[in-house]
Amino acid sequence: MKKLNLFSLLPLLCLSSCGKEAFSYSKVNDLTKDYLLFRNDRTAYWGKEVKANDIIYRASKGEGVLFVFLSDTCSACNIAKTTYKEALRPYDLDVSIILNNTNSEADAINSYVARKGIEKRLTNPVMSGATPSMYLLNDKVLTEVIYGTEENQEKDSKKIRNTLKAYTSITTIYRAKEYESLKDLTYFFDSSVSSEIDFFYDVVFPKALTSTREISYVDIKGYSMDDIDFISGQIGESAQDGLIYNKKTKLGDHY
Repeated sequence: MKKLNLFSLLPLLCLSSCGKEAFSYSKVNDLTKDYLLFRNDRTAYWGKEVKANDIIYRASKGEGVLFVFLSDTCSACNIAKTTYKEALRPYDLDVSIILNNTNSEADAINSYVARKGIEKRLTNPVMSGATPSMYLLNDKVLTEVIYGTEENQEKDSKKIRNTLKAYTSITTIYRAKEYESLKDLTYFFDSSVSSEIDFFYDVVFPKALTSTREISYVDIKGYSMDDIDFISGQIGESAQDGLIYNKKTKLGDHY
């Protein structure tokens, strides 16, 4: 991948930010883009609190991870959180939130980036974990989406949208929270079973990128047996064992 300095993009980003229109993803699973982003169904939370090791694992498997640094003690974070939500709302993107202790979590991600020789598009040599800020990461490149805030929602939102337009594509994969909104195919897994997560990224994920069918990625860890029995009744099969099922036909559809 050709090295690209973030500052060389600023005139382009400025020009594109002069327009009032937002962009829409015209193509899913676009392999020409740097980042392939998972999505969230509309009923799910805007973001999920995670740790650096989760982001690193997913990035190492080729997923494009969109993550933000926020703090409970950061006054600017309240403004930024509202801006982030509004800027990302049209795209149903899966967002990971690193909340508090951001310096140490950033150090862990920086170590991964340095160890793997990953390209960096940053205004600073490394991420500091400063709050608020937003980044993209996969197994090839780390990109700063927005650093700090101008406390101007329109300006910050445009910067976020311009960076997403330049570098990202959405996938047919939804990290679902509510089983009422499952897609055509659903992969049920227990996040405490590492082999089920590995199977998804090593086998299902690559195939999903060549498919037009939408796929729900559902963690059943913490679900009660009543929840699992209910889901099983809906799909006509057991909702366990890390398998994919076809919601519409209620028949097992194994990749």
